[in-house]
Amino acid sequence: GPRLHRLYGARDTWGDLRRAALRLRALLVRIARRHPGARVDLLAHSQGGVVARVLLEGLAQSWDPSFPRIEHLVTLATPHRGASLAELGADLDAILTGRWVVNGIAAWAQRGGPLPHPRSAAVRQLAPGSPLMTWLATEDVTYGTRVLSLASAGDAIVPAPRSVLAGAQNRVLPPRGWNAHAALV
Repeated sequence: GPRLHRLYGARDTWGDLRRAALRLRALLVRIARRHPGARVDLLAHSQGGVVARVLLEGLAQSWDPSFPRIEHLVTLATPHRGASLAELGADLDAILTGRWVVNGIAAWAQRGGPLPHPRSAAVRQLAPGSPLMTWLATEDVTYGTRVLSLASAGDAIVPAPRSVLAGAQNRVLPPRGWNAHAALV
C-alpha cells in the first residue's frame, strides 16, 4: 500500500537494478513487520521481474525471520534472458549518426518520453550478456518459491523467447499488436 512505500516515476526505472532490489527488500521487511508470518506473492512486469529475481537470487537469505516467505513469483513480459533493445543503444552509440539517434532518445526520455534513457544503468544491466544478466543466468530463485513466467506472443519489447526462465513454468499468451508488452498485464 502507499503507506509502505513511495510512488515512483519513469526516472526511477533508469537506476541500478540491484539498488531497486534493495528497496524491494526493505518494503518486504516492512510488510513482514506489519504482518508477521505472512506469505507473499510477487507479481512483476518487465524490468520489475528482473528486480524481483535479483532480490530472490542474491539478497534474500534462505531463512531470515525479518523477511516474509515468498510463495510465488509471477513475471509478465520480463526479459529473463536480457532485452535485445537494451543493447541497441550501445550499438548505435558506436557510430556517429547512431549517436545522434541515441542523443535524441535520451533527450526525449529526459522530457518524459515513453522510452527509457538509453544510457541508464538499468538499460546497460538488461542487455544480453551484461554482468547482471550473466550472473542471474547462473543462479536459481530462492528454494521454495514457485515461479511462473508469462510472455506475449506479439511483444516487440520483450519477445517471448527472451522471457523464458529455466526452472520456471513458462507460458506464452496471445496479446499482439503495438501494445502487447503492456496488454499482457
